[in-house]
Amino acid sequence: MLHLRYAADRMPAPVRPADVVVGLLTENSPRMLTQAIRLLRSIRWFGGELSRARVVVCGVGPLESSARGTLEALGAEVRTVTRFHPANPTGNRNQLLAELLDAPQKLLFVLDCDTIIVRDPLPFLNDEAFQAKVAPTPTVSDEVFERLFAHFSLTKPPRSCITGLSGTPTIPYFNAGVIAIPTSMARILAPVWRKYNLALAEQPQLAAPCQRHMHQASLALALAETGVRCVELPESLNYQINTQHLAQPPGFAEIDPVIIHYHQLASEDGFLLPCIYPPAQARIEAFHGRMRAEGFAPESNAPTGRESRPVVVAGMHRSGTSLVAELLNAMGVYAGEPGDLAPPDIFNPTGYWEHRVAAEINRETLATLGASWKNVTPIALSKLSNDFVSRAKDVVQSLQGRGPFLLKDPRISLLFPIWRHALPDAIIVIPWREPMAVARSVANRDRLPLLASIALWEHYNRTLLRDTEGLPRLLVSYEELLADPVRVVRDLHDALSRLGIEGLTLLSEQHIRQIVNPDFNRSGTNTDNSLLDPDQLSLLDGLRSSSVLHDRVAPTSARTLEVLAILGDMEKLEKALRSTQQRVTILDQLLAEVFGSRSWRLGHAVTSLLRMLRKEKAVSAEERWRDLT
Repeated sequence: MLHLRYAADRMPAPVRPADVVVGLLTENSPRMLTQAIRLLRSIRWFGGELSRARVVVCGVGPLESSARGTLEALGAEVRTVTRFHPANPTGNRNQLLAELLDAPQKLLFVLDCDTIIVRDPLPFLNDEAFQAKVAPTPTVSDEVFERLFAHFSLTKPPRSCITGLSGTPTIPYFNAGVIAIPTSMARILAPVWRKYNLALAEQPQLAAPCQRHMHQASLALALAETGVRCVELPESLNYQINTQHLAQPPGFAEIDPVIIHYHQLASEDGFLLPCIYPPAQARIEAFHGRMRAEGFAPESNAPTGRESRPVVVAGMHRSGTSLVAELLNAMGVYAGEPGDLAPPDIFNPTGYWEHRVAAEINRETLATLGASWKNVTPIALSKLSNDFVSRAKDVVQSLQGRGPFLLKDPRISLLFPIWRHALPDAIIVIPWREPMAVARSVANRDRLPLLASIALWEHYNRTLLRDTEGLPRLLVSYEELLADPVRVVRDLHDALSRLGIEGLTLLSEQHIRQIVNPDFNRSGTNTDNSLLDPDQLSLLDGLRSSSVLHDRVAPTSARTLEVLAILGDMEKLEKALRSTQQRVTILDQLLAEVFGSRSWRLGHAVTSLLRMLRKEKAVSAEERWRDLT
């Protein structure tokens, strides 16, 4: 596929407002509705000729009535679409495209709602080619593209493009946040893009470890199959300010943007966070000036002097910690400014609600001890310097003064003694989930075998319950939360109020159901516990009955520690092999030594489990390695 080039004597005709339909997609959540309204206002205020174009807003499910009214008052047609696929939230843009294919306009201009228009983009568009910006960093690796094109029997295009920020050669693949495509071409491209989006949603391992960008990968596949002609948009048409932590190529900071792609760098009051690039910041200030002129004012972020009781959300990964943290934030528990929080991705489409600095402290702490979230033994916190506790106290200090505040990170389950020094009066909220559902979810995201994920489930929960003894603690069952969200959320609100958390908002049923989306439970409710040993079954019974909150919890069992030791060895070997790039044949030898140094029965159990999962007659050491990592 080649970039389209026009001869000097035949440039495309200028695009008129009547030729364009603008498409926006939103979800029925306060954050995304604010984004959609912010974008539509920017189109009307700063879009120039584009401000007179037709705008269609598609909501994934019915939109809250006042937000729908605001969008319609700004001149948008509002439609309702169904969710594309629970394992591929970014694929919802396929639903938007399907709604626009019958448009009489010649050009579809599709924008992510985390963008704003700050200048008229029409002079940069044409109605004779697909237009988008090549991804700024290699979010889909060339290795993954090799695998995908081979799997789907397509010829992989040459690496004729360069990622804008990293300068990495790549095939033509694009950031899908800003797309312009002639309607006639969209009718060809859209069904093929949908086909590949669905295929990757059903088999996300095909795009591993780049699953969160499967929409970009599927677009590249669709462009290659259809042969649709492409022109790359200039950087100013998709100016991504979430890249401020990366090294910038010469001239990037001086670009005067047309469309600012801010991602998570905005507040819930409709204003954007500051940007380090002067021209972009000038455009942001102009937008803010218009907001103020229209009667909107930014919320004050100054400390209120209210009592700051900490609420800690911890537990095993993939157990609903992010969902519970989002609910607590909606109740009024302060999590930090939007720029303080880790952005959402395909595995947590509504965000992780993790404070970036706190999460970095946890990752660095584990790394200092030679550990990670999945390499958990041994963790000797006594070997740490006081610097980590001091940094934890700094984070806590930054969150105080705004009422109750939230700290969420599954890694806290392993490191709570560090945080206990900084949070002596914390309330601990422990979301938990059926172990097989956790194992399936971890297998989907991280390709760990079920036996290893169950071992992690046991160790995380036992360690957290042991280290939080003496503090007020609440359990939240993920399965119960999905099955009866209104009751569970209101029970959580009442329990926190009884523990002295003041000023919490009692969420309406509509608001609760906006946040608790059953589609996010991609691993289902799995109560097959045949792989659990007696100690793990006992822990599960204690969580179900809540007896773990008042009975002393036993330490992690010896069998589980042995499984975790093997998992840790696998991670260390993976790092060593990556650093030295040794051949796969050596991998078999190393793996044989690792398995040979452990219990034969345990190694045999791991192999048998992997054989069952893969449904093959034999599992080699190399295959065990790949599944373990």
